[in-house]
Amino acid sequence: MKLCYWLTLCLSCAPALCSAADEPTNFRVGVGSWQLSIDPGQPDSDDRGIALMAEFPQSEHAGSRFLYYRQQGEQGYWLHGVETQLFWGWGLNQPGWRLFSGPSWYWQKSHSDQQSHQVHNGWGWHLGTGWQWQALILDVSASYRLPDEYRVNGKTPDVTTTNLMLSYRF
Repeated sequence: MKLCYWLTLCLSCAPALCSAADEPTNFRVGVGSWQLSIDPGQPDSDDRGIALMAEFPQSEHAGSRFLYYRQQGEQGYWLHGVETQLFWGWGLNQPGWRLFSGPSWYWQKSHSDQQSHQVHNGWGWHLGTGWQWQALILDVSASYRLPDEYRVNGKTPDVTTTNLMLSYRF
């Protein structure tokens, strides 16, 4: 949790570190709320975690993002992992609205009171939107993961993630 406070402090001080004459680059760093929901299964949709992200839009219509996330549920279920996202869309490197979608690949390790450590990895698809004002960006996105890695007793669950990210353009 201390990491979250330090990142928030760094993001809030970042505008003071850049002079007003400097034009920000497209490299972004951010922090936000992250959630994994497996229905049926654990964790449920009430559990939330934290995510750290780095993003680089290569153009107005293409970009990539790296996420590190951690979630600890009230039912003795915790997980941490990484996700890389490629995205195509509109407004990715300009002020104003952003809209994006694309494939993602993830790796995560989870543990619960009922099970030992499990490692999941696979593909998914994400969709998001956001707003960029000067060097600050607020994004909300959701993704659907292919459920093959999460099958239990022959049942195939719905696996989704959601996140709300605040980032700063350096």
